Amino acid sequence: MDVSADEIPALDDTPDTPVTEARPSLDDVISKALDEAESEPSGDRARDEKGRFAPKAGEPTPSEAGEAPPEGTSETAPVVASTAPKPEAQPEISEGHFRGWAPEQVQQFKALPPEAQKIALDVVQGRDRFYSERIAEYEQAVNVARPLVNALQPHEHRIRQVTPDPAAYVAHVLDMDHRLQFAPYAEKVQLFAQLAQQIGVPFAPPEPDPFADPMSPMGQAYPVVHDLRNQVVQLQARLQHFESQNSQVEQQKLASTIQAFTSQTNADGSPKYPHFNEVRATMGQLLKEGKAHTMEDAYSIAVRPIEDRISQEITRRLSAADAAKQAALSKARKAAPVRTNGVAPGGVTKAGGLDAIISAALDQAGIQ
Repeated sequence: MDVSADEIPALDDTPDTPVTEARPSLDDVISKALDEAESEPSGDRARDEKGRFAPKAGEPTPSEAGEAPPEGTSETAPVVASTAPKPEAQPEISEGHFRGWAPEQVQQFKALPPEAQKIALDVVQGRDRFYSERIAEYEQAVNVARPLVNALQPHEHRIRQVTPDPAAYVAHVLDMDHRLQFAPYAEKVQLFAQLAQQIGVPFAPPEPDPFADPMSPMGQAYPVVHDLRNQVVQLQARLQHFESQNSQVEQQKLASTIQAFTSQTNADGSPKYPHFNEVRATMGQLLKEGKAHTMEDAYSIAVRPIEDRISQEITRRLSAADAAKQAALSKARKAAPVRTNGVAPGGVTKAGGLDAIISAALDQAGIQ
């Protein structure tokens, strides 16, 4: 049997000691076989507490930092704690923040540093909020002006024959209508005379009849009665105007409040009140009856049944998923174990277990 140079034991320096060839002991053979088995690449190699492969015999243990200390630096040098302030935690940015963005804009945004991303996102959200409010105001103005434009459009050709400025014509007609409705009696008579002269119709102012009823149009006291009635009508019209204006202001405030309420979002960009449209009527009823004093309280009360149904559905689905998982695990436990072949590729029987490794090492060393 050939013995390699590595297997020859060290010789004694004493000249009287005869040089003999020593055979390896049983402990040496077992230790060497175990070392060789551990040095082979295998998926069963031991790992440390961090999940890394444990170092082989004779290999240096990796440092906790994963780097060797630089040359000229003592390994026992004290570690100085960093006093740099930690960056503030930035809110998580989700896909909800990129609604309406082009793909290349999203890529450019993600390439920015975190501080620049926060500034850019604040600017974009402020701009979107500003334009949303302006668009809401524009739509409200259009809704108010559209009926007036539709009423004037059939007469636009005739109006332009009278004056090139339709707005001035409309203002003149409205002024004449107001004077005919609410001007004093003497001014109305004078206005009728002017209109009759312009359109070519003869008109003579009526003369009061001293024997007629003072309250009738031909009575002597009728001009005073007429003016008093006009004042009452004007006061009523002004009151109605104030009431209508106050109602419009309240509606505008309510619309702005609703717009601000529905546009609120969470940190990830998702709507803060996603079920507002479904519970809008219920919220209005709660506020009207005094059961809620703020929109947040009204939404919380109105959305509670919906959230309960959602929670029940989630619980049901989780229970179904857990039952399916348990059934799959039970089925896997009942399945027959997989039998593996002990023959390695190439037709060589692969050693398995400690006994097989020791036996193979003993055979190689020639020890029976």
